[in-house]
Amino acid sequence: MSVEMRRLVFSRDELVSAALEYCHRERIAAPDTDIETVELTNGVNPSLTVLFRVASPLEQDRVEISGRSLISAMDGFCERHSIPLPRGIQKQLGSVNGELAMFYRANHNPRFSSAA
Repeated sequence: MSVEMRRLVFSRDELVSAALEYCHRERIAAPDTDIETVELTNGVNPSLTVLFRVASPLEQDRVEISGRSLISAMDGFCERHSIPLPRGIQKQLGSVNGELAMFYRANHNPRFSSAA
């Protein structure tokens, strides 16, 4: 059995776009203001936090996405930007040089024919 492994590394702008698109799609409230900073936490369960510049400390100032939600956000980004991903594959998030990467693995079962 052969195994295909690939990775996609996302820029900061792509992460922000994916996060905001995900919030819109899932009807998660996100401030309509400038972004102050983006924090990416790596490890077993990577998370993305987008911090917004808000006028009042009473306003929501962040959106955090992690785990399966973050994979869903990155999948949606790829789909909307015509980045092809194979269907039915194992996906996992990680870090490459401090940037978020989506790794995927596809197992290929070769078909053997026996000549008698």
